[in-house]
Amino acid sequence: MAVGAVLGILRVRLPHTALGIAGSVLVLGLGIVFADRRLSPWPITALVSFFGACHGHAHGVEIPNAVSPALYTLGFLISTSTLHIFGVLIGELGTMKAWLLEGRRVIGGGVAASGVVFLVRALEGST
Repeated sequence: MAVGAVLGILRVRLPHTALGIAGSVLVLGLGIVFADRRLSPWPITALVSFFGACHGHAHGVEIPNAVSPALYTLGFLISTSTLHIFGVLIGELGTMKAWLLEGRRVIGGGVAASGVVFLVRALEGST
């Protein structure tokens, strides 16, 4: 996210950032649904890096002129890290009981479905 934010602050154009953000919601939902599968960490790391750069770029472009870019970036990086930590904790708690695991899959399906909606809207907006 930090690299994407710097690119956004510098106004470096990243094409289809909205599609990348929408795709990240879909992939996150699918990741929640299939979280108990053993997958190689490399493709996941690459996807997280790509989607993080898209999100960071969007934040970097949106930085108001009256705000310090460094403090703004620090703030959204701390906020994002906190959200990720809580997401991991909730995900881990969801593995403690079988009924929680099934609930997590249902929620992941909902997140994936919303990602499809976001992706369709982003595709409509890009044409």
